[in-house]
Amino acid sequence: MAKVEKKQTPWSYFFGYIVFTLVTSAVLLEVLLTLFYPAPGFEAITITSKDAAYQLSPNKDLFYVPRANSADFNAHGYRGPVIKIAREPGKKRILCIGDSVVEGLGVAEDKRYSTLISKRLGKNLEVINLGVRGYNLKQAVEYFKEKGLEYRPDLVLVGITFNDGLLDCAEVHDFARQLSSNKARTFYRNYYSVGAEFNKFLFNFNLYRHIVFIRYSMRQKEENHSFYREVRYFIENGAIQNLFRELVSLSKAKGFKLLFLIHPPRSGKYREGIKRLRMVIVAEALPHIDLDLKLHKDANFGEDDVLLPDDCCHLSVNGHFWVADQIEPQVRHLIFRK
Repeated sequence: MAKVEKKQTPWSYFFGYIVFTLVTSAVLLEVLLTLFYPAPGFEAITITSKDAAYQLSPNKDLFYVPRANSADFNAHGYRGPVIKIAREPGKKRILCIGDSVVEGLGVAEDKRYSTLISKRLGKNLEVINLGVRGYNLKQAVEYFKEKGLEYRPDLVLVGITFNDGLLDCAEVHDFARQLSSNKARTFYRNYYSVGAEFNKFLFNFNLYRHIVFIRYSMRQKEENHSFYREVRYFIENGAIQNLFRELVSLSKAKGFKLLFLIHPPRSGKYREGIKRLRMVIVAEALPHIDLDLKLHKDANFGEDDVLLPDDCCHLSVNGHFWVADQIEPQVRHLIFRK
């Protein structure tokens, strides 16, 4: 009797089975995550795609600037109604500079504290918000020099957040080529996308966002240690002080007043950066309002959850109203004082 040889299953069947299992599991996991545990979205700054809201700047200290008439930016490259560069007789003008906290990330334009102050202080006041998400102090100062000075403000509100002490993130080499591949600059990897359409497509899925979130969380402890070490370095070598002094020199030369707003971070682990920056602001005798201390003066942090959403530092709508309440008296005094 002839021996019947057992037919071997082709490797293609095993491969197909594995692919089918993985795809089915991923789809099932995506459905479950979407229904029961959706991942938070990630803010990205795109600079190379055709519909990008930002564009590269020839200024190496800026790297990127808002693109006029894109996203929710007006013809002058900021949110809100266009205000003519030429001053109208009898009108006062306030300029706000800083990062996404000042810009009002996640908050409607008319609910930001800059707009609220404008409404409260009357028709003879114009407020221009030049906050740009992702900027540090160096970039904010450069953007003010490049774009803000031409508006000839009477008062400049400088928003200070916990990451403003980190300046070398504005020295990433060859930003246009591939910023996200520079492993030494993890700060920017959380903020930027250089137009990778496939990556943008993947971010539509909860499963992918969870994977990215876990990857960033695993690096967080190491990055925080590096972050505070670099903040200390830039303070100790005088780089932060020099930027503050540059603003003071400009205010004297151009005839505008300065007011620094120390914004509160939500978590205690980010307050070390604010603490160090506060020490410099106090030592330099800069006019300021310490919103961080005002918010956290109560050991119970009773208002924390209401004024700051569940992220590191951005203000909720209630938070913007609270900031407007805190700064209105001093702003009114500075802008209308004879």
